[in-house]
Formats: sequence, structure tokens, C-alpha cells
Amino acid sequence: MSLHNRIKEARKNKGMTQSELGGLIGVAKTTITGYEKNREPTAAQLGAIADALDVDVSFLLQDEIRVRHDT
Repeated sequence: MSLHNRIKEARKNKGMTQSELGGLIGVAKTTITGYEKNREPTAAQLGAIADALDVDVSFLLQDEIRVRHDT
């Protein structure tokens, strides 16, 4: 899963709109749209996004999400 998709997924899991996330980190809704499609946030913006969405930056940057299933 790409960084763009993880930002979108985390935002939706938080029940937040693009406008709300943008307001929390001080950017326009269109900037968040860009981050969720193809634009790369700066390191500072990525940190702010992670804080606003209550996720670790490592979650946003990981190559894939691994789910452990205990059986």
C-alpha cells in the first residue's frame, strides 16, 4: 500500500474529512487531496499528518501493512 493510500485510510478511519485534516495541519483541502493522490508531503507535514491522525510516521511510510493472525 502506498503512502498516499495509507494517509487516506488513516484519515477515513479517524472519521475525518480532507478539509478537517487540512485545518489541523494548516494546509488547504486541495493539498490533502494531493497527498492522497500523488503529492509527497514534506517531513514536517508528514509528522503533522501522523500526529493529527494518531498514527506513527512508520505506519505511513511502511512498504506494506502486515497483519498478524494468531491461530
